[in-house]
Amino acid sequence: MYIEELQEALVDERPAAIEHGFATLVAWPDYDFLIGSTSDIRQVTLVATCEALANDFRPLPLEICDRIEDVTGLTIARTYGAGACVVLASWPTFAEVVAL
Repeated sequence: MYIEELQEALVDERPAAIEHGFATLVAWPDYDFLIGSTSDIRQVTLVATCEALANDFRPLPLEICDRIEDVTGLTIARTYGAGACVVLASWPTFAEVVAL
């Protein structure tokens, strides 16, 4: 996925692409890559992605949920919205994850 595709998905409000981008960022760099991104761009985009998913109740893939739980030490509901809220609440930790 190109970073521009995720940024366009945020503007166009395309949930499937935003969810994929969220998974890519949260599991960076093990899940997928965002071509054309820098650590600063990934950080800003992760915040925007989390904000866009805050009310998304679709199921979060287990591997992404596990990654969030491993990084934060918290148990979360397995939805994109819950994952996004925990990522934002644990921002300093996830800022470091996407800065790698």
